[in-house]
Amino acid sequence: MSKALIDTDVLLKTASYKLLKQLLVSAPLGSKEFGMIAAAQFVVSGKFKKKLKEPQLAEAKAHFQEAIASIAAIEPSSEELALAARLESAAVGMGVDLDLGESQICALMVSRGVDLMMTGDKRAIKAIAALKEHEACAYAHGKVACLEQLVLWMIAGAGLEAVQTSICALPAVDTSLNIALGCYSQSANLESCQEGLMSYINYIRTDVPLVLIAYPA
Repeated sequence: MSKALIDTDVLLKTASYKLLKQLLVSAPLGSKEFGMIAAAQFVVSGKFKKKLKEPQLAEAKAHFQEAIASIAAIEPSSEELALAARLESAAVGMGVDLDLGESQICALMVSRGVDLMMTGDKRAIKAIAALKEHEACAYAHGKVACLEQLVLWMIAGAGLEAVQTSICALPAVDTSLNIALGCYSQSANLESCQEGLMSYINYIRTDVPLVLIAYPA
């Protein structure tokens, strides 16, 4: 059974939209088992208030607590933490941004044979590409899904309206998704929204080839 690790950005944004449970039940990109760095649940809970106001704040927190019942909270081992620290140090040396959460996810992926990283951090995607000589980042190549790919996946399964309405209702959460889904346009349709999402996906693929998973093929 395919496994996936979810970063704080994807957790925060999909829970804010109340789409995290939908993402999990959709078996994104074939994944049916999910994990997160244990500390992520506290980080995400603390960040909601920066993005949301009541009543959306309370709704997002409740949605998140329900959803994470299906996500394993993983404590990295000492060896995995040491590997993550080496990745962070290498990233600093190369002038790229790889934060604590993403470095630990990379370490967990290679040490535990995880199939997919879900991330909303485009800086981390660039860092993984830059650090391809390191085993953990080399392993992650072709196993990373960006937020736009995950939204595209949910639209394919649940339909445009179910996803677009939730995202457009909260414009402060993610500007790129608002633009891609035509939240400020009266003429947005399935085709234009798919094209909008693909423009972001293709930009990443051009900028850092081979890091993203091959979806859509």
